[in-house]
Amino acid sequence: MSLHRAILDAMKSFAVDAPRELKGKLIDIEELDGKLCKKSGKACVDHCKTKDEQKCENQIQRPIHIIGDVAQLFKPTNLQDLIQLLAQQKTENYRLVFGNTSFGLYQKFGPWNFSVLIDIRGVKELYTIQWTVFADSNGTQAQYSLVDFLSLDLKGKVITSVTLPKFTFTGVRAQTYKPSHCLQTHAVQTEAFLLNKQLGDPTILKNALSLLSSELVPESRPSWSSATYRKSLALSIIYKFVLNVCQSKVSQRYTSGATGLVRTPIVGTQDYGTDPSEYPVSKPMPKITAPYLASGKVGFLDDLPPVPGQLFASPVLSTVGNADIDSMDPSIALTLPEVKAFIKASDIPKGGTNDWRPQGIPFVRGHQEHRAYSICWTTPWHYCGSNILQNRMAPVKASMVNPTWEQLVQQCYEKGIDLTASFMTYPTDKYASRYNYYSVACVEAELDVLNGQYQLRLMDMLYDAGISMNPELDIGQAEGGFIMGMGYFLLEGMKFDPTIGKALHDGTWDYKIPLAKDLPMNYNFKFIRNAPNPLGVLRSKAVGEPPLTMGAAALLAIKHAVEAA
Repeated sequence: MSLHRAILDAMKSFAVDAPRELKGKLIDIEELDGKLCKKSGKACVDHCKTKDEQKCENQIQRPIHIIGDVAQLFKPTNLQDLIQLLAQQKTENYRLVFGNTSFGLYQKFGPWNFSVLIDIRGVKELYTIQWTVFADSNGTQAQYSLVDFLSLDLKGKVITSVTLPKFTFTGVRAQTYKPSHCLQTHAVQTEAFLLNKQLGDPTILKNALSLLSSELVPESRPSWSSATYRKSLALSIIYKFVLNVCQSKVSQRYTSGATGLVRTPIVGTQDYGTDPSEYPVSKPMPKITAPYLASGKVGFLDDLPPVPGQLFASPVLSTVGNADIDSMDPSIALTLPEVKAFIKASDIPKGGTNDWRPQGIPFVRGHQEHRAYSICWTTPWHYCGSNILQNRMAPVKASMVNPTWEQLVQQCYEKGIDLTASFMTYPTDKYASRYNYYSVACVEAELDVLNGQYQLRLMDMLYDAGISMNPELDIGQAEGGFIMGMGYFLLEGMKFDPTIGKALHDGTWDYKIPLAKDLPMNYNFKFIRNAPNPLGVLRSKAVGEPPLTMGAAALLAIKHAVEAA
């Protein structure tokens, strides 16, 4: 939440009107094409270009044809060239691309699936307003209705424009609803039934919903919501639309279902105490490395350039989730020029000849000896741990007759006795080795029971951080922990292929994390004051898991909303 809050607060600073003295001097956003005229200060219209600049631009606008090892790329500059390309490549496995961003979402349909890619970004006719919707490879143009478009074969065709006709008669109500997956189902029978019918008639509505229920046959996919839910959602959307159209005939009790939830701008407060006499302890201040982290200069592994001869490993995954491997045939993969070798488990040398690792260099050697295969017998920590284990093992040993150590350990293991122990001491024995966290969160949720949409209207949290050493950091940790927990309980979830066990939610297309509109609209966070922790460093408490678990409050609030409905 702290990251969301910082970003949203920065965006709010831009959401203000221009001062009076600047109005009339700024161009409209529609005119902002990325550059201004140095002479007039208005949007550049390319009247000031030199001959060299115009010549360079003409060269850039020439058609491009690149031939690769397995595919070709064409970049036409006008509609006629594009139509000729469609005629030439009609029998090939081609794809029209513009931004090409869909390859990042639909990874099954990457550039490797096509032998010809046609970049239509440079086709200037596609940027003009026309009435014609289609141009095909024969050079003809045609206009199709939306219903015909859904069944149209687009091979050799390109969409040049889309026409949204203006209704010429009154009494038309249109409403759009956005489900997560944009699939179209044309309910022809339900349309025919409702023609010239009164939507306000309860019998008509009931029969229409019954007919639509029989007409809809949702497809089941492991990565999607259940088919039962999606059919119910479609029926609810129709019901919501009828409530919207016929509000004057609907009981006041049901009118709230006619519209969607209204979201207001996010507001919130942060409340924590400090003690100036203890500064820098309890002084709120940003992280020292924050400017560097926000500068974009932080390097990641993917930012490192590859070294000469660098290879990449790609694991070979089974297409069956639970099976014994009989054999593997890498011959097809080894024919690819980029593949250098196929390595399986039996290729790894045995007998300890492949256990090389970098030599560690200890800088400070502690009193406790390094433990590898045996426990150090010369330190007091051993005796503390030994007493704990002896007490756990004593009842088992008493039930056996002179067991060996191995037999005793095996019997304890079979009885489920934990044979690991840890112990930590303080400089004095005055205090216990643990301390408690205290926090409370109250969440108010609003739910649309027709489509399942919800929003968190209010979140108040009171958190015990002891005497925070840096409230600015700790409150960010606590806020972020709550939002992380909220996402875990409400949004995030993994689904797997039932046959091969492959993770289906492997990206943000299906695996959802909290975004700006998922946050509480009113978010108030407060640290308990004057609550020092005598067991913590400088009387503080750690800020980690407790705020994350508070995210369950959001789930419980929605649960109570469902029960109330």
